[in-house]
Amino acid sequence: MRPVLIEAGDVGIYGQGVDPFILRPSLRNIAALGTPAEIVAMFARVMGPVDAADVWGAIMDARIVLWTCAEGAVENADAVLGSGFERGALDAEQVVALARHMLLHGMIGPLQPDASEGARPLEEFEASTFVSLAVAHLGTSVEDAWDMSMTSLVQALKAKFPDLNKPKHAGPSVKELDAAMEWFEGVQRRRNG
Repeated sequence: MRPVLIEAGDVGIYGQGVDPFILRPSLRNIAALGTPAEIVAMFARVMGPVDAADVWGAIMDARIVLWTCAEGAVENADAVLGSGFERGALDAEQVVALARHMLLHGMIGPLQPDASEGARPLEEFEASTFVSLAVAHLGTSVEDAWDMSMTSLVQALKAKFPDLNKPKHAGPSVKELDAAMEWFEGVQRRRNG
């Protein structure tokens, strides 16, 4: 089993009497949720307010996201996540919270403060487009690109293509520079002296 990459959105599930498994929001797992339009519809249902009239529908959508993202000892997923109308070790709020976490890391990546300004609602999530982006711009293999989450893809792209408009550190002030030079000259005097 591959290591758990918390920064990329992975969540390790373990407990008494349960073989550990990983919830991994890779592009491969997100793409397995359905067609590009179905993925966006599921995102909207899981991320939206839980309708009191359809609590089970929201929980079932959240479980589908988690089961799809489960890797490793997935035979334990039912015991932890629940199945059908039977509750697992996690309560409904925890299941929905984990599913939201998977979808955010798998489809959105790290949010920027101005990310929503002027943005249009997403109608489809075509994971293969992002896989191609990783292959073309990061030089990853297709297999490795499918294993990336959107968070890891965005962070890698930011590292390779930094924002040139972002203000850089201005360096030390004149006062700090004078103090450093005074300290250095004092060290030199003690050495020579």
